[in-house]
Amino acid sequence: MRNGTPETRRARAGCVRPGFARSKITRLLKVFRRRGSRALGDERGVVAIMAAASLPVLVLVVGGASDYARALNAKTKMQTALDAALLATASHRMARPETTSDELSDFLRRRLKGEYERRLQKIATVDVDRITLTMDDKTLKAEVKGKIRNSFLGIIGISSFDMRVQAATQTGHARLEVALVLDVSGSMGKQGISEQTKIDELKNAAREFVRTLHDRFADADPNMIRIALVPFSQYVNVGLDKKDSYWLDLQPADPKQRTKLNEEAKIRWKGCVGSREYPFNLYDAKYTLHPIPTVMNYPRKADAPAEDPESYVREKEYYNFCPPAITPLTSAIANAPDLEKAIDGLGAGGWTYIPAGLIWGWRVLTPNAPFREAASDLDVKAQNIRRIIILMTDGANTRAPGDGTDWPHNEHQSDDAILADKYTREICDNLRKKNVVTDRTRAEVISVAFNIGYDQTRIRTLLRDCASAGMYEAKIGELKDVFKQIADQISDLYLSN
Repeated sequence: MRNGTPETRRARAGCVRPGFARSKITRLLKVFRRRGSRALGDERGVVAIMAAASLPVLVLVVGGASDYARALNAKTKMQTALDAALLATASHRMARPETTSDELSDFLRRRLKGEYERRLQKIATVDVDRITLTMDDKTLKAEVKGKIRNSFLGIIGISSFDMRVQAATQTGHARLEVALVLDVSGSMGKQGISEQTKIDELKNAAREFVRTLHDRFADADPNMIRIALVPFSQYVNVGLDKKDSYWLDLQPADPKQRTKLNEEAKIRWKGCVGSREYPFNLYDAKYTLHPIPTVMNYPRKADAPAEDPESYVREKEYYNFCPPAITPLTSAIANAPDLEKAIDGLGAGGWTYIPAGLIWGWRVLTPNAPFREAASDLDVKAQNIRRIIILMTDGANTRAPGDGTDWPHNEHQSDDAILADKYTREICDNLRKKNVVTDRTRAEVISVAFNIGYDQTRIRTLLRDCASAGMYEAKIGELKDVFKQIADQISDLYLSN
């Protein structure tokens, strides 16, 4: 532990001894070769004799290769199981510092048994000979020794392969604050696997992501892992409860005029916001001087009065889709059902404007308004708290802020994808800059390209360049596995604080 914060140092070692199996098979081959050579004096039946002599050897070779591959796979799975069990043990120790070493050892054994049953039981039979846990004030180390039973090689006396795996972690008091920035644009409503749409696959993947982290850190401090949900398409919804916030420019400002618009023209504010003027649309600062403009369910023309129904374009193709409201940072341990309920409420609609999601992903991870749930910068520095944005999209930018001619800047009705890409890159660059208080980047970014064709090089390059902590790609049917990999990465980031 450096300065009371966790760090991971994993050492992985093990042995599966194929040499012994090969030597046995080699001796067997020599025996058959000698017997076959004697039979060569009589040419009749040579082919049949050689075929008969070779068959057992071939069976052993193929079966031995199968045993060896199974043993390697089982060792890899056991390593993953030990990593997960030791992570849970470290979290348990942090949540309950009074726990004795014997109690921790028992906890590790129980968690390892559960991980084994989930990951290994259907792959191979592993006989565990010894599980050891060593610790000091800062470090936990674990080692598992045992044997992986063979199916075929037992015929020649090789009943098992030896196995040894090790893991180590340092404990401390770090936390993770994660913003799930999820594309819910109209294309996400298209067909995916079978009767499932892409938005259904996203919801399943995001729910599993929350459950994985909840289960992995179930014994830790409830604030160890906190997650925010930021659905975006053309706009982001901050919630109707924010209507009186100082950082919001709600137009028309007069509530009576808003009521009249609603009742007479069905023009209303549903919680969605547009963009501030450049460059403030790319920063999380100066909201008193440059508040965030609202957008109604229909866009307003440039320089048109907000209270006049004729100022709005009410054709269906210009409708401002408003996704579900942001879910601020909340504990993935104590409030997992609330997060899953918010994920269940996701629906697809609208166009894609990635900067809207990115900037609000940043905003929910900082302690100042518009959202104040994040840890303070001083706590981030003292506790090495990591701020992480997971950005998922299924396509390129298709909308951008207006240029002031037909649409004002706050209305994302322009089709200037080049401008939208430029803004995306600038926000990503701003996130990489160091926060002078925390001495860390403003946030780490993990990007996910979902069902993006290989011909879409522009968005793929954009996501790769933005991803300071890695990029993933998922085809239809693969998103759940990718989010599971990200959950594993999140756990590793926690451990490596």
